[in-house]
Amino acid sequence: INLALPAWLDSGRASDNLRRFRYAADHGMRCLAWDERVYRAYFEGGGDALLDSVVAEHIGEPGFLGYYFTDEPVESEFPLLARIYADLRKRDPIHPAWNSLLPIYGFADRAAFERHARDFLDATGASVLCNNHYDFLVGSDRGRFVENAATLRAIADEYGIPFWSYVQLVEHGP
Repeated sequence: INLALPAWLDSGRASDNLRRFRYAADHGMRCLAWDERVYRAYFEGGGDALLDSVVAEHIGEPGFLGYYFTDEPVESEFPLLARIYADLRKRDPIHPAWNSLLPIYGFADRAAFERHARDFLDATGASVLCNNHYDFLVGSDRGRFVENAATLRAIADEYGIPFWSYVQLVEHGP
């Protein structure tokens, strides 16, 4: 394990991200950072200047791996994510923008899951495909972890990019 995600109720403040990057680097890890200024750039104005400052503060940090956005985005969010990904890629082609997609059990069938993943990749040009699949429930298992991972792997291979997956180690949910 060598990657840290933002905390559940992360502040999104640059100072917290920088402290996390430095701590992670000291321990051989890297971080995905959620920086609330990215959303402010698109919804509250100040776009280019705010994005420039986010990139300038993050880009040289050895513990920084990439930019984190929403968890499990829906299709209606893809156009905005595509714009954010492109704007950040222009400023920082080294550190990827990243999202974790819905798992296979969030869709009516496998074809819908595959379509969602491809639509996301086509819209954003993401450099990694990832989702979280919580298979182990209290009292039962979903039994679809391997199917989820195999499907993501096949799609990632089509696009020539890596895939990542959360690995759940404890029971979760109902």
